[in-house]
Amino acid sequence: MALFPFTEQDDERLKQEFSLSYKLGLLVYSIWAAAVIAFFGIIEFIKLILHKGVVLDPMLKWMMVVILLVFPFLAIFYRVGLVYIDLKRNQKSKWLFTLYDLKVDRDDTILINRDNREQKIVIEKDLMKLITPDRPLHIEITPLSKTKMFISHDGENLLDRIYDTENLDIRS
Repeated sequence: MALFPFTEQDDERLKQEFSLSYKLGLLVYSIWAAAVIAFFGIIEFIKLILHKGVVLDPMLKWMMVVILLVFPFLAIFYRVGLVYIDLKRNQKSKWLFTLYDLKVDRDDTILINRDNREQKIVIEKDLMKLITPDRPLHIEITPLSKTKMFISHDGENLLDRIYDTENLDIRS
């Protein structure tokens, strides 16, 4: 698979995706961390009031806190890291689907190449009504994060039709 450099639009789209992923990840992680710390704080408060209760070894307690904070951090920021690496590498791959099927799952729509069934791309359901299955489809994606940069039949980016490129909100 050949890799091509980003255009200015691709660079801007990926920067917006990175910013959005980072901010949402930070928000979710902050809420999770506050919940974990509050949970252990409430346990300690109850132990203080009752002068008894579940006695946890302090080392075990710290291990639980670290596990409950580190693993979610890694899971949440894994995607952010992939987008960041794609942004720094400045490369995308271009695919041309001439014969393809659209398979609708419960949550996603999957684009499957008829020539090579291994080539599958998950696309947004909003794109389903914009894609004409009898016309060739050009798709550009980043290699690691699989962020879709460009989907088109005739040169017009269909992603711009469903996304507001200024703030990445889905249009109604």
